[in-house]
Amino acid sequence: MEEFDLVVVGAGPAGNRAAISAAEAGVNTLLLEEHPIIGRPISCGEGISRDALNTFDLPVEDADYFNRPVKEFRMFAPNASVVKLRIDGFIINREKFDQYNAKLAAEAGAEVKTRHRVIGVKRVGEELEIQVLKNNSEKLSFSSKIVIDGTGPSARIGKMIGAQTPEKYVFGVEYKLKGITTESFDFYLDFEKYKRGYIWIFPKGDDHANVGIVTTRPEPRKLLDEFITERQIEGEIMQYIGGAIPMTGPVKEPVENNFLAAGDAAGTANALFYGGIRAALISGDLAGKIASKAIKEKNYSKERLMEYPNILFTLPIADESIILAHRIFYNFKNDVYNHFSTILDGYYLDKLGISGYLKAGYIGFLDKYGRKMRKELWTMIKGFKTTAEWGF
Repeated sequence: MEEFDLVVVGAGPAGNRAAISAAEAGVNTLLLEEHPIIGRPISCGEGISRDALNTFDLPVEDADYFNRPVKEFRMFAPNASVVKLRIDGFIINREKFDQYNAKLAAEAGAEVKTRHRVIGVKRVGEELEIQVLKNNSEKLSFSSKIVIDGTGPSARIGKMIGAQTPEKYVFGVEYKLKGITTESFDFYLDFEKYKRGYIWIFPKGDDHANVGIVTTRPEPRKLLDEFITERQIEGEIMQYIGGAIPMTGPVKEPVENNFLAAGDAAGTANALFYGGIRAALISGDLAGKIASKAIKEKNYSKERLMEYPNILFTLPIADESIILAHRIFYNFKNDVYNHFSTILDGYYLDKLGISGYLKAGYIGFLDKYGRKMRKELWTMIKGFKTTAEWGF
């Protein structure tokens, strides 16, 4: 049985980043990915900000995972009024992005193995035995002092360990459609039809886009098909993907003895618009660093590893305002949201100008709905601001 200091399971954004930071710290690290090709299958809208990439010194325009820049965010109300936000974002190729980061992990010194599916975790003394099925046939085991779960929303390793895992999810499906395009990140809201979610259209290339839905309602694909038909969107389906997304923010204790969870396995996806890449990178990097310190101290206890959530919950990606904004925003009625959106129709929220500020002041102090919801609106604005800066 091969021995490692740290085993990271899942070569997505969280797992890759955890393996990079641990290997750079000199920890003997194994990164396991169950699929034959890293980055497949994906379940992702593929939007990310320049700040997210810059935080980890990742290349932008000259990277092979770069698709195109996106400079605007548009949020369409049920009555078709729209509020906008200027952003510095990108659409990436998630498959190539994951492969690039897995390569960085290998270059840092981590051993990367594909076609290795973890089927069990057993405690042996003060360490763990990671039981693996290689190529769906050969049984192997690795010993490790600590394991990091980067398996995404399934949180498979956390469930094996008996750790706290996300409990509430939205479900997303997406088409990659050829023959349509947009220049912005477009969100279509209908609080009654798309409960706890929205439809999105993201530009993917010169002539195709990602068109998807997240919602807690049953049959999300049927709802998406109805939207496409109603909007007379015509395009060739290049790919269909789907999956769950944690919807209520990071779990309070994503650690146990010898164990940490990062990314969606720890529920770190943004609770307002459910973007997960940046939060996964940040939480994975932090988990790898805390695990490395604990390994060098020879202390793998839950108490020692609690440093991870203690720091995580001080970061903007886990700010309570995002959770509070989620609860307020997704409990709107269509007529109330239409009312606010119509007042600010066509305005950029990051640059309202004099007339825009007058309208915002009207909402807060004179408007019949705004006066009643003043506290909730300010809380929601804070959550949106944090999301715009840190949520993708």
